[in-house]
Amino acid sequence: MSNINGGVSFAGPDGRARTVTREFAQPGPGIAIADEESVYVVDYGGTQVKQVRKDGQTVVVAEGLRSPVGLAVSADRSAAVVADWGTNTAYGYRIATG
Repeated sequence: MSNINGGVSFAGPDGRARTVTREFAQPGPGIAIADEESVYVVDYGGTQVKQVRKDGQTVVVAEGLRSPVGLAVSADRSAAVVADWGTNTAYGYRIATG
């Protein structure tokens, strides 16, 4: 889950959330499953989309946006469409899995 205060958390089997990173200016509502161990999250207050792993490691998968808000990932997780509030545009990206 993305937290409006800049963090990204994962919920465990017991339902408790654990914040794994606070690297975002303001995580947005755009979040999608990357694989069993990570998610893609847009940084509404920043310019990037990052893959966030359960251990807190992050990898930038798209950048140069003005206010990314929405995110949709293809079924094979090789491509994403990112909605950018700042430019009123949707951008397509090739993304590496894992």
